Amino acid sequence: MATIARSPGDCCIKTVEHSGTAQGTIEKFAGVDTYVSRPAELSEQRRVILFFADVYGPFFLNSQLIMDYWASNGYLVLALDYFEGDPVQNHLGKVGKNYSIEFDFVPGKMIRAKQITPDWIDAVKEQFGTSQTQWLTVEIDHTFPLEFRRRAEDIMVEIKATYHIQVFSGVTHGFSLRGNVDDPVAKWAKEQSASTILSWFDNSCAAEQRPEVKL
Repeated sequence: MATIARSPGDCCIKTVEHSGTAQGTIEKFAGVDTYVSRPAELSEQRRVILFFADVYGPFFLNSQLIMDYWASNGYLVLALDYFEGDPVQNHLGKVGKNYSIEFDFVPGKMIRAKQITPDWIDAVKEQFGTSQTQWLTVEIDHTFPLEFRRRAEDIMVEIKATYHIQVFSGVTHGFSLRGNVDDPVAKWAKEQSASTILSWFDNSCAAEQRPEVKL
């Protein structure tokens, strides 16, 4: 199958750990351990965000804090653990591994994730329906460079998708989850990214609730 992204690089695992306390719970969802972050109001749980974690998994604090942020703004956020409790951080720091993505973790986890994820998605889709599309990218991106991004936009136009693309300068791949919040530029980009995603979902959910206008 053709892809519009390159293979993972070192930028995919370099991280700065953020501080805070996770507010969600770990539950079984479609038979898979899932991080669940709920909104304060029960009525808002019909608005759902599916979070597909990077190699650090959904139980990595950085990921949990972002999911909790969206939940605090009125969304039920679900993130399945397709690594089954064995994310990349369990394999870093070993002799010869360091911060290299080129080791046995990748192929084995990809195979298992492909086995676990489809049934989970089908169950969620059956309950919550389809989605629109948003891309948050950066100027400097090993896995999703400019030519790939433009190809992705061409595909969105071709299939007449509802989409939004936002590009950040001054940061690199992984900025929205693993960026250095002590860097003012990276901190702003990270916060703006989370806010933009929230705004995207707010608009999409509002559009679904607007009454049809017949002329």
